[in-house]
Amino acid sequence: MVLEPRFARLLGSPRAAGIAAALVLGALAVVEVDVVRSLSITFDEQSHIGAGFSYVTHGDVVLNPEHPPLVKLIAGATIAALGVKEGSAGPLLALAREQPAEASGASFAYGERLLFHDNPGFVLAGARPGADSIVTAARLPLVVFPVLLALVAYAWARARFGRGGGLLALALVVTYPDVLGHGALVTTDVPSAAVGLASGFALDQLVRDGRVRWLLLLGLALGGALAVKFSAIFLAAGLAVAAGVAAKLGPERDAAGPADPFGRARTGIGLALVGNLVHVEHEHPFHASSVNALGGAPGSFYRLLDDSNQDWGQGLKALARWQRERDVPRITLLSSLLVDGADLLAAYGVAGEASVRNTRPLFFPEPGKTYAVSAHLMARGVFDEMLTARDARMVGREPPRLVLGRSVEPSEVVGGGLLIFDLRAAGRRQP
Repeated sequence: MVLEPRFARLLGSPRAAGIAAALVLGALAVVEVDVVRSLSITFDEQSHIGAGFSYVTHGDVVLNPEHPPLVKLIAGATIAALGVKEGSAGPLLALAREQPAEASGASFAYGERLLFHDNPGFVLAGARPGADSIVTAARLPLVVFPVLLALVAYAWARARFGRGGGLLALALVVTYPDVLGHGALVTTDVPSAAVGLASGFALDQLVRDGRVRWLLLLGLALGGALAVKFSAIFLAAGLAVAAGVAAKLGPERDAAGPADPFGRARTGIGLALVGNLVHVEHEHPFHASSVNALGGAPGSFYRLLDDSNQDWGQGLKALARWQRERDVPRITLLSSLLVDGADLLAAYGVAGEASVRNTRPLFFPEPGKTYAVSAHLMARGVFDEMLTARDARMVGREPPRLVLGRSVEPSEVVGGGLLIFDLRAAGRRQP
């Protein structure tokens, strides 16, 4: 009974609330930098980083036409400034110029050449030479976007619900796995969320007090949103409708001041935030593939979910470390990354062989081998099995079975989304 009034007084102190918010934002930046350095390249980054580099060095927007250029420009400008050079990737850009219909696919090939072949000597402290160093360097400036998202959430909630509301919103954002996982990648999702939320905040403040500075912020934020994702056109339309409704309703009157967001629920909210924090700590740094306890055991997620977020390619550094610690001589990696298998393994120090862009090996595992299978491919394999079984029954044939995941369960999950199937014991039992 004594703690709650003290807690309320602490939240009521502008200085204490501001210091708390600054510390949380700083901690978020530190965590995101650690995620940046811990993850291997993910699927979309190959295209985005290469395209951004080509924009900066050639001055035209040809590759990866399905997304606006802002995020790619930031990443590309960073690695260009640090000395990344184009070599064998050049002809692929020329091909994309000649055949615009192939520009999307060419962006992946261009990115592969730039990252895995043209700059083997590029080194960034704390990363392996070549692709790992380039990807890490490209990611680092984009950490500003999850920090911006958290800052805007804090500012908007504080304006509406007081300092306590601001801190609550901040705590929710910085313990949200999608923000932590995707905020460290060269992708458009978190940047879009950050500038989109800033647009809504600016419009809300403009409606409330009519100051010109909010109109300027609205223009900048909405322009940024349109420069990150084409789908931001729907955000612009929604904001226009909201502005029209607000103009018709007239100015808001809030004589009572910001509402208390906690009410009697301080204890419950506190426990929930602690639960969030424990989950985040347990999943770190593989937040993008995080599934909460309701999803069941990590090795069985592929049976319930079918999306690239289960495994986007992020776990190869962890796989190399696991291989060294377990003294596994060779690993067969099954991945959907659009990179030549040998180059992919060499970039992250995994000893073995890799099959990429092909789900067929899932149906024919060999005894005596250790497999690291992308949960994304496992999910797609289950779906393919279901479809082929339906077709087989229609013509009176025996339906196929997905051997991995049915007769053999994964022994563990590495890197957030790589399912380990150790069949070495099965090989030793063979005559």
